[in-house]
Amino acid sequence: SGATHNFIARPLVSKLGWHVESTPDFRIKLGDGFQTITRGKCTHILFRSGEVTNEIEAHLFDLEGVDLVLGMSWLRSLGDMVVNWRKQTMEFWHTGKWVMLKGIECTPEALSALQKIVGKASKGYDKKGWSLEATLNNTEAQRVQAVTHPEMLAMLKEFEDVFREPKGL
Repeated sequence: SGATHNFIARPLVSKLGWHVESTPDFRIKLGDGFQTITRGKCTHILFRSGEVTNEIEAHLFDLEGVDLVLGMSWLRSLGDMVVNWRKQTMEFWHTGKWVMLKGIECTPEALSALQKIVGKASKGYDKKGWSLEATLNNTEAQRVQAVTHPEMLAMLKEFEDVFREPKGL
């Protein structure tokens, strides 16, 4: 979405009667440069998308047209992923299998709400959103499982200084 944090619609939280944790004023800079303040957040929200369940926290915000905006804090919790902007897909490893989230067409109301938070849509992304529908990609899961072969693991361990994750440039 371009948002740094997760946001949940204040009216939805009220309707569901969820507990709101008090927070200090939280300043938000919207995509159009406008700054506003919000207070309160919901914690321990179980967000489920197909077979993927995450516990998130979300700051209250007066969203119109959408109930929840998942930001970088949610994306960070997923770890490494493969994103194909042309196909509007994102794939990541979750509990032993590859999961794919696919883009869907946005409603005008949802697009307006998102633009309020993250700014005007970039060229080519003005009618796309991410669905909450997850699918498994079995061919990718089989490819990753091949890396766990005992001989491959032994080689990776033997030459771990070569295969170590870089810490910088």
